[in-house]
Amino acid sequence: MRTIYVAVLAFTMSITVARADSGILVGHVPNGADPAIVVAVVKQALINREWTVKAAEANYVVAVIDAGDTDAQIRIELSRGRLLYDGTATRTMRPTGPQQQMIVRKGDVPKRWIEYLRRDISAILATMPEH
Repeated sequence: MRTIYVAVLAFTMSITVARADSGILVGHVPNGADPAIVVAVVKQALINREWTVKAAEANYVVAVIDAGDTDAQIRIELSRGRLLYDGTATRTMRPTGPQQQMIVRKGDVPKRWIEYLRRDISAILATMPEH
C-alpha cells in the first residue's frame, strides 16, 4: 500500500509542475555586434529548426512550433551581450488502455530543442568579429 501511495504522489507532483523554462541561450554575443544582425541570426536559426516566427523587434524574437504531440512557444531576447530565452511547451498524449481522455502536460521547452538552437546560433555568432 505504501508503495502505491508513494508512486501516486510522485506522479501527481510531476503533473502539477507547469512552469516556464527560462535561462541563458548564448552567454556571449560578440561585443559591438549589431542587434539587428543578431536578431536576424536568431530568426534564421529558428526557421531552420521549423519554428514559426510570430514577432520580431529590435532586441527579441517570439516563435512557436507544432511538432506532433508537442507545441511550444519561445521568446529569445538580446540583453547585455547575452541571448536569454523564456519558453513553455504543451505535450498532448493519447492514453493507452481503457482511458479515453487525452492527457495534456504543460512544462518546459524540450531541452534538446534548446540545445539545437544554442548550437546553431552560437556557431554563427562565433564567426562575427569582436569590436
